[in-house]
Amino acid sequence: MPPNFTLEAVMNASRPVIILFLVSFAPLGLAAENSGHTRSQAFQDCLNGFYTCDKTQLTSQERREVDRALQDRSLQDCISGLGDCDPARMPVVQRPIIARATRDNNLRNCLTAIGYCDGNQLSKEQRQEVAQAAHIRNLQNCMDGSGVAECDETHLAPWEQSAVDAAVHDRNLDNCLEALGPCDQTQLDDQERQAVARASQDRNLQNCLSGSAECDPAQLGPDERRQVAQANREGSLTLLRP
Repeated sequence: MPPNFTLEAVMNASRPVIILFLVSFAPLGLAAENSGHTRSQAFQDCLNGFYTCDKTQLTSQERREVDRALQDRSLQDCISGLGDCDPARMPVVQRPIIARATRDNNLRNCLTAIGYCDGNQLSKEQRQEVAQAAHIRNLQNCMDGSGVAECDETHLAPWEQSAVDAAVHDRNLDNCLEALGPCDQTQLDDQERQAVARASQDRNLQNCLSGSAECDPAQLGPDERRQVAQANREGSLTLLRP
């Protein structure tokens, strides 16, 4: 009896071979894809200067691009004064640019008193500018009087000392008037003490009218007591209304 060579029989017989063929070639495709992804990731890591950079996976062109990116980052570090900078490892044509940027960064640090300042790198005119900036900064600290920054009054000129004294007096008066911060009434004259007393009385009246716990009824005068009583009655009526 001849064998039954139907289409269904042929397909059934070929299925294991096809599956084996596909399975055997699938890892090759995945390996190629993973290899391309790994090399692309390695290129990005090297361009960004990551420690995971593996130059053995790069082409010659990619290595040249990575070297240029590294040189650009080094130049930026030298110019900005941030990060590690070794001018001796930089191209000769870039060294004058780096030297000028280093001097500028040092002058900025000296003028602002932020960061390292090497006075030996300053010219005579720059030292005068730095001294003037330090003097102005000290005057501002004394005028501010916050105590956060150091104030050396021995370096103030007479007119500057007068301005600082006036600022200190005004700041103390404001504290007394607003009941905020330290207040030394012994530094106030009679008129200022009267103003502080009125401000305290007005503040206490407002506390009593609003029902604040900081109200001191003992400090209220007859007219003020009537105002507070009237405010309390009106408040009670408001609560009783539907």
